[in-house]
This record gives sequence, structure tokens and C-alpha cells, in this order.
Amino acid sequence: MGSAGRSGVRYLTDLFAVKLPAGRETRHGGNQRTGYHNDFTTWAVDRAGGLSIWIALADLTPDMGTLGFLSGSQRSGPLGSYRVLNGGDITDVYPELTEYYPSSGPLAFKAGDAVVYSNLCVHGAAENRTDKPRWVYILSCNPADGRWNGAQGELFSSDGMRQFDVLQGERFPVLA
Repeated sequence: MGSAGRSGVRYLTDLFAVKLPAGRETRHGGNQRTGYHNDFTTWAVDRAGGLSIWIALADLTPDMGTLGFLSGSQRSGPLGSYRVLNGGDITDVYPELTEYYPSSGPLAFKAGDAVVYSNLCVHGAAENRTDKPRWVYILSCNPADGRWNGAQGELFSSDGMRQFDVLQGERFPVLA
């Protein structure tokens, strides 16, 4: 097995993450709170070592639903999928996380500011309590020798893939 240092870094996905004002009606819940979670279990990959780069596309204040972290929580490892918690978050299952790892609280960002975090770091965001959308671009990467674990993931379509295929080719280029 390789490590990110030996195998390189592979593109996994990117997206615009718009959090609409809480008072606005949406079809997909894009104006709601994002409960504390870590990303690893929803990525459908076979190893940790992935990261996300979260880039503010406008000046963002904490009341716009910006990210907050439980600092050091990546040391707890994978913690299960938060999507099954029906509006709750990972601290409902693991309340001790808030005792062990201090909260950064929601952060303020200037346009172009970025934060890089591990796919094991617990993070979340409150609802957007302003009248403006929160615009963010997120790039997610994984160790280049990472494989699809066979689970239904949120980040990419597994159409045409077999379990334990290395994520490769045009869909998943090596970045470094």
C-alpha cells in the first residue's frame, strides 16, 4: 500500500457550494444547517489521506453559514456517515468529540481565502442567516493510489467501475 507522499495526489471532485439564505425556499435543502461530520465515509474510497480545499468566492461572515471545525478531530479517524442522522450530526453519536476537540466556531473569510482540511476532520456550518447566498468553491483530492470501495458515494458516479478499481484516467487525474 502506498501513502499520499509516495503515490501523489489525485483529483476526486470539485463543486460550487452555495448556501442560500435560510428564509428562502429550496428544492434540495441548500439553505439548511450542515451538521458536524467528517467526509471520509461519504467519499466511497478505501483509504484516508484525502483533503478538501474550501475557497471563499466572496467576502463571507460567520452568519452566512461558514465552516467551523472541531480542531484536532481528524485524530479520531472515520466516524460514520452523518447522512443517516436525519438532521442531527456526528456529535449526537459521539458527544465526547466536543470535550476533546475545541470548536473553531464559524470562520470569517475574504474573497479568495482558502482553508484546507483532512477528510477525517469534523466540520460543519450553520444556516445562512443573511439575505445573500454564500458562494464557495470546493476541490477534493485523495491519495493517487486510492481505490473505490464499492459503496455508493456522494462525490462521483461509479458507473462502469468495479469494486476496488483504482480511481484513475480522465475522470480522476493525478495533480501532483
